[in-house]
Amino acid sequence: MQSSLPKQYHTINGVTLLQLTLERVAANPLFKRVVVVLAEDDYKWPEIEKRLPPMIKNKLLVVNGGAERFHSVANALSALKAEADGDDWILVHDVVRPCLRSSDITKLVNTLSAEAAGGLLAVQVRDTLKEGNSDLKVTRTLDRSVLWLAATPQMFRYSVLTQAMEFTITNSLHITDEASAVEALGLPVTLVPGRSDNIKVTFPDDLQLVAAILQAEKMSITASPVDY
Repeated sequence: MQSSLPKQYHTINGVTLLQLTLERVAANPLFKRVVVVLAEDDYKWPEIEKRLPPMIKNKLLVVNGGAERFHSVANALSALKAEADGDDWILVHDVVRPCLRSSDITKLVNTLSAEAAGGLLAVQVRDTLKEGNSDLKVTRTLDRSVLWLAATPQMFRYSVLTQAMEFTITNSLHITDEASAVEALGLPVTLVPGRSDNIKVTFPDDLQLVAAILQAEKMSITASPVDY
């Protein structure tokens, strides 16, 4: 992001990505508990928390994260130990994906409801993909028909995800999402096609794109019917 400010505290129209995402997720009636995983030295969270409505605050559980993503997820799962059953569903979502639609959450939950392990939202690759070397020369063209962009939420049974995190930590695996950890256990992971505008803020110009997506969504909700 070319900034010392953590991504989640960059703003869209004066509202942080963290607050935008949290309000969208926590307001969904499907979720009984929402765990916010923060760096131990995070000093900005209290400012965000006091702005949240009581109905959202009542769902929140705040825990400290770890050195890597999987450590943070493991800490969150541990914090839920007293209230989660093994078959309960856990959804892990990147807080810098503030454009998540409730329709995608519903689709994910409905599609995976009978699965033993779980799955994730993903977007099928549309563009031609090239593999390149260090000299920026193309080494081959990949078959895009079998390639997907992994997104979040990623949804797994509590017992499955807990086992996957323990396996990852014990074996010092390098994973970048929960699905990879579950795959390492040899369990099937289901792809659920999601919206392509559920983007992850990674580069500075992504903020402008998120702002445009949220504005377009707001306009589609508030627009009045037109008589022709």
